[in-house]
Amino acid sequence: MFVLGISMKNNPLAEKRQWLKRCGRSTTYDKWTNNEEFFGEIETVAELTNLPNAYPLVDDATRISWQNEQQRREYDRQQELEAERRAAWSDRIAQSQLDESNRQILQQNEDYSKQLAEQNRILYEQRIKYAGYPLPYRNRVP
Repeated sequence: MFVLGISMKNNPLAEKRQWLKRCGRSTTYDKWTNNEEFFGEIETVAELTNLPNAYPLVDDATRISWQNEQQRREYDRQQELEAERRAAWSDRIAQSQLDESNRQILQQNEDYSKQLAEQNRILYEQRIKYAGYPLPYRNRVP
């Protein structure tokens, strides 16, 4: 494998480091234990390995764990979609109940305004009817 014109065939750690850099992952080299430590999430790397033999350095166990992670993320995504669907349905039910209660309130307001209009009409007629009488009789209702 050639990366930037440098042969990496005999240096697997350098090849892994270069591969992770290409994928946008940071690496550190622990010189005391002679281990390569990888930091960061592997999710984007797993998304880059959709082809079965895209990166031959990835062993089967890692590829299987990435596939399990992809299946878990797909299941989580399905659960989120189901929760959104249920929330939308409950929102629709709540909205219909709210619309019904608003309709009832509007009907009550309309009935009350009709009642007040009738009372005002009666009071106006009485005021005109008793307009010529002296003051104590004006406010009396027959």
